[in-house]
Amino acid sequence: EETQKRVEEEEILNLDIALNETGSAGLGVSLKARAIMKPDGTRQDCGIFIKKVLHGGAAFKDGRLRVNDQLIGIEDVDLRAMEKNSEASDAITKCLKAIGSYFPYFDDQFFEDRKQ
Repeated sequence: EETQKRVEEEEILNLDIALNETGSAGLGVSLKARAIMKPDGTRQDCGIFIKKVLHGGAAFKDGRLRVNDQLIGIEDVDLRAMEKNSEASDAITKCLKAIGSYFPYFDDQFFEDRKQ
């Protein structure tokens, strides 16, 4: 029941966010990885989330991303398929390097947490 409630409070957004004039500035967000400790003492990675939307950056100007939104995909990469946050982080880095300043938009997919 709690899982159902949580899913109802989330929304999947597919966002094309225009980059600033200089693509080197990137999306203008800082990211954080979340994990929980299970009762047996093992760690379970929970994904990559928006830590901060940087003032003046592309995401700030776009206005749709918020702190604690979960990044679940970027371009054609499904981050939910990755078991470890480190894998997701590496995939994000690789994708951003491949995009570089050649493309004026990022195609990102987010879970949007609107409980707040």
